[in-house]
Amino acid sequence: MTDTLAVERTNAAEGLLTIIVPLDGSELAQLALPVASALARAGPSRLVLVRATSSLDPAVPSHAESHLLAIAQEQNERNVARGALSQVRSRLTHSGLDSETVVVGGPPAQVILDAAVIQGADLIVMTTHGESGFQRWMYGSVAEDVLRRAPMPVLLVPRTATAAWPASQPPSVLILLDGSPLAERVLAPAGAVAAALGARVRLLRILEPPPVSTYAHMPQLAVTLRAQERDLGRQYLDGLRGRLPDGLASVETQAALGHGPASAIHQIAVAEQFDLIALASHGRGGLSRMLLGSVAADLVQRATIPLLIVGPTCVESSERNTSIHHN
Repeated sequence: MTDTLAVERTNAAEGLLTIIVPLDGSELAQLALPVASALARAGPSRLVLVRATSSLDPAVPSHAESHLLAIAQEQNERNVARGALSQVRSRLTHSGLDSETVVVGGPPAQVILDAAVIQGADLIVMTTHGESGFQRWMYGSVAEDVLRRAPMPVLLVPRTATAAWPASQPPSVLILLDGSPLAERVLAPAGAVAAALGARVRLLRILEPPPVSTYAHMPQLAVTLRAQERDLGRQYLDGLRGRLPDGLASVETQAALGHGPASAIHQIAVAEQFDLIALASHGRGGLSRMLLGSVAADLVQRATIPLLIVGPTCVESSERNTSIHHN
C-alpha cells in the first residue's frame, strides 16, 4: 500500500498487464472490478486499486485551529480509504489475483492519471453512470478528464453492465471504424485486449445509406449503390485484418447501412451478444465531440456492456515501455 505516488513501479515484468481500477467507496465504482478481474485472469497481471482522498487547502494558515482539524479529518479519511481498499484486496487475493493499493490525497482525476503513469499501467478500468450522457459519470467530470488525458486506453463499465463475460467460450469484441486514420487508432489496443482474452473480433463500419428521395424513381439503382457501398466497406475492413495480433479466436468484418450509427451499433451489439465495444475518440471539446460525432456519447447512454475507448493522448504500449500482451 502506498500513500504517495513518488514510488517506483513494483512487480514490473515483461508481459505483465497492469490495470488501474479507481474506486471511491461506492458500490457503483466496484462494478469495474469483475471486468478488471476477468482481464487479470487472462494472463500474468496485477490490479492497482486507486482511491483519491481530500487534501489540505494550502491557503489555510498552519497555526489555525481549522488547519489542525483539517489534518485530523484528512488522516481519518485516508485511514478509512486504506481499510476499504484492504478489504477489496483481500477478496482479490482470495480469488487468486495479485493487487496493490494506492491512497493519495488530491483531485481524483490527477491522482488516477499519476498512478497510471507511475505504475506503468496498460489500462484504466472505471465505472460510468451513463444516465444522461457524460455529465453524470462517476466523479462528475473526472472520467472525462481521465479519458481526455490518459496515455493508455480507458475501459468504461456502465452501471447497467450486469452480464458476466462468458467462461465457457471466447468473449466477443466489436471494434468500430469509420474509414479514418483516427478511428484506426483503436486497432492496436483493442486487438491486444482481445488477444489477451482469446476473443473473437468483428470489425464494424456503419455506412449512411443513399437518401431514399434521391432514388425514389430508380429503386434498382438505389439497391446497386447500397450493395457497392457495402462491398467497399467490407474491402476496407478486410484490409485492416493484418493489423490485428495473433491469438484471436476469429476475425469477422461487417459493413452495414443504417441511419443513426449509435442505434445500429447498439442493436448489433445486443442482438449478437457482444461482450465489449471498442472505439477511438479525438476528445476535442469534451466527450460530446468524440469520434463519430455524438455516437460515442449515445453509446455510453445506451450501453449495457463495457466500452474500450482510446482517447486523444493514448500512445502505443511500446512507447510506455509496457505491453498489454500476455506471454
